[in-house]
Amino acid sequence: IDAVRYENARNTCDIVNAVKEDGEKTRAVLIANQIQDLRDKLADRDRDLQTANFQLSQQAQSATLIGTLRPYPQPAYITNSPYQSIAANVAGACGCTYNAG
Repeated sequence: IDAVRYENARNTCDIVNAVKEDGEKTRAVLIANQIQDLRDKLADRDRDLQTANFQLSQQAQSATLIGTLRPYPQPAYITNSPYQSIAANVAGACGCTYNAG
């Protein structure tokens, strides 16, 4: 009887240890997968940021080339257009309509 009890205790201990070891391996795999997912997200963001920086650089380079090859005057500060009618702005400024007659 003592031998059977000892055998049962040993088997129980082996089963508990196997389940514990399996749980630890499963947790390790889950953690590794989660870390890899986070690394992939960071890599995707880095690629997106790099792409955006390349696009900004390309736009700046294009603007510089266009400005050099086809120059046009640019005011130092923004002003009203001298070609726009002042009367149109005055009539519409108050939101009312001008009735001449």
